[in-house]
Amino acid sequence: MTLKVSRSFRPSIQATVALFVLTTLFVTLGMWQEKRAAEKEQTELQHQMASRVSFATALARDERFARIDVSGHYDPVRHILLDNQVWKGRAGVHVFTPFYTLDGTTILVNRGWLPLVADRQTMPDIPTPQHETVLSGHAQHISGPRSYPGRGGQDESRPLASTGHLSEPGKYC
Repeated sequence: MTLKVSRSFRPSIQATVALFVLTTLFVTLGMWQEKRAAEKEQTELQHQMASRVSFATALARDERFARIDVSGHYDPVRHILLDNQVWKGRAGVHVFTPFYTLDGTTILVNRGWLPLVADRQTMPDIPTPQHETVLSGHAQHISGPRSYPGRGGQDESRPLASTGHLSEPGKYC
């Protein structure tokens, strides 16, 4: 038995146009991904090359990823939990806690990742030092509106200081 092969392949106009549109779309998306990768590499380089400055200097310069050391104490009562954070297959939260510096400035500190218990009605225990603490980390200003109720009840803008190692979410600060 012999198989007949047609030598006249003639795609329709619609199929040709669809193929052209999809090819253009995929090439554009590929170029966009390359651009995003370059932006992320630049951001990582800025993070690695950040200079160590005083906290006041980091605030004044609005320097991205400035390495800082700051003394003060955590707010032992208020915490912000960023839910639905998965690490190594476990559900958990990122913990953000207000930190009051010795000069009276309040910053929001990313203290790391904590696992959640199976019962979602029970909040995780958040160990918070009650004594004066020196934090070492990277300062990161958040662009756009950012406020939360301050100690006096008024809304105040806050810089964000990231401490610990976000590449090691299990390390809690």
